[in-house]
Amino acid sequence: MKPGTAGANKKGIYGPDFRPTTALLVGAQDSGVIPPIGADTRAQALDDLRFWEADVVVLPTTKNSEVLRTTMTQLLGIAPRQVDDVWLWEVLSLR
Repeated sequence: MKPGTAGANKKGIYGPDFRPTTALLVGAQDSGVIPPIGADTRAQALDDLRFWEADVVVLPTTKNSEVLRTTMTQLLGIAPRQVDDVWLWEVLSLR
């Protein structure tokens, strides 16, 4: 995770590099609709987790949290566990 700029408009960001899974999740959050998840989408999500060197995915309470939780669960094929007010997917073994 690093601060910097992204895109042609040089909008400031702080977070992971923008990847296809990022676009999928942003779209789900903005629309409130669970996107179709197929084998290619799942494979891309695993590629992105490897790129990010992710060990855990954390979902705090946010806009359309239920849609995001369902989308992540379908992408990863594993159920999250709730810890306090966040949902966690341990993904080290998936990548």
